Amino acid sequence: MFKKNVAVLLLASATLQPALAEESNTLFTYKGKDYALKDLQPQLQQAFYTAQVKAQESLNPVLEQAMVEKYIEDLATRSDRAINDVREELLTAESVSKEDVVAVYEQYKEQIGRPLEEVEAALTQQLQQQKQQEKVLSLIEKVKKETGFVNQLKKPEPPTFSMDLSPYPFKGPEDAKVTVVEFADYNCGYCRNSKPEIDKLLKQYGDQVKFYYIDYPVTEKGVAGSTTQTARGAYCAGKQDKFWEFYNLAYEKPVTMESASELATALKLDEKSFNACLTSDESADFVKNSEKMALDLGVTGTPTLFVNGRLLHTHDAGKDLKAELDKSLKPKS
Repeated sequence: MFKKNVAVLLLASATLQPALAEESNTLFTYKGKDYALKDLQPQLQQAFYTAQVKAQESLNPVLEQAMVEKYIEDLATRSDRAINDVREELLTAESVSKEDVVAVYEQYKEQIGRPLEEVEAALTQQLQQQKQQEKVLSLIEKVKKETGFVNQLKKPEPPTFSMDLSPYPFKGPEDAKVTVVEFADYNCGYCRNSKPEIDKLLKQYGDQVKFYYIDYPVTEKGVAGSTTQTARGAYCAGKQDKFWEFYNLAYEKPVTMESASELATALKLDEKSFNACLTSDESADFVKNSEKMALDLGVTGTPTLFVNGRLLHTHDAGKDLKAELDKSLKPKS
């Protein structure tokens, strides 16, 4: 239920807003010298940006709350009614009926595994809370449409980094307008699920995008295993101009310690050269250097995408990457 102390919440919003700093804004002074975001180490810049994003995400509901309260006040004034009466009418959901509870119980009876009388009170409360939330969300959308609500909070800008990508394979033309870098792990389920979407986008945007792939065996938590072994295998396949073929096969299913050799055989690579590379310091160092780059950039999970040197803050790699590509390719006004 929305509360009445919107003024206090809006004051908090105004107080927090300067924390959404730009790269040139001074963050702190140390021994008489001012330091801005761009002066921090890359991983700290990323951490600061992530904190900014979370801060804004926490502020958005505050503005929606203020919007609804303003709507309630206007409606109360026009109808000459008490604000509390209007608020209660708009924000109070109908009570859950016995029939609703029984219907849900019957639907999930096997999973619940207990008699209705034992869970009826808790189930009723849960359904009522759900109904209340739906009522509030529905009102928020209604008010937005009716009033032309626009959230004017400035979105934080992610820091931009220069990366040495010369050792890594890429798809697309050298002079593409947009460079996408993906840090990923062959045993990461999210990476495997997002790969078809990313492949589709690369095909859709064609020569406008250059795509780099960098191994970051985050699932191994610092202990080399099947993902590291497969990453070394991918490097060695690249020595025989078969990186992308190896990469595609490696993402078809979770990898094991034997996957690198099995994929090399499937691709008909020169076995002697491949095995020598796979056990060499060269392939081990390559993967270690990739891990170091990821850590230096503040990468904490996979898949992590950078677009033109900027971290893409994403919950849906395919959807959010498309939006960022469209934004990056939009003509400057």
